[in-house]
Amino acid sequence: MIPEVKKHTIKFRGKTIAYFDEFGYPTDSWVYGYYRLFNDGSACIMTDGTSMEEVVPESVGQFIGMLDKFGREIYEGDVIENNFGKGVVVFSDEFAQWLLEDVDEGFDIPFCKENRRKIVGNVFDNKEMEEA
Repeated sequence: MIPEVKKHTIKFRGKTIAYFDEFGYPTDSWVYGYYRLFNDGSACIMTDGTSMEEVVPESVGQFIGMLDKFGREIYEGDVIENNFGKGVVVFSDEFAQWLLEDVDEGFDIPFCKENRRKIVGNVFDNKEMEEA
């Protein structure tokens, strides 16, 4: 018997390069899809089979394959609140897994599949989370 192959959704999100509307307000927004990094350091997200949006390379985060308690997709760089506290979603090369980097205590929490977690922000839109 051939074992069933578990399928993973591989996708990314990134913040578009800010353009300004006719009133001078930035129109940056999140786009979702496939990630492409170019030799010159610029980055794009391919939102469908034919169109690409240029994004801020530092804003790009990968979908981790999990949802919060409201059914929202969790991405690298999201700030998550759960029973253990608040943390930023990071990937650990050392442990080859997603972790919550605790913003208050400064230690890492293994990212478990529990349903009480919720997204409360992200490090790109909430700069104070990145500096904590």
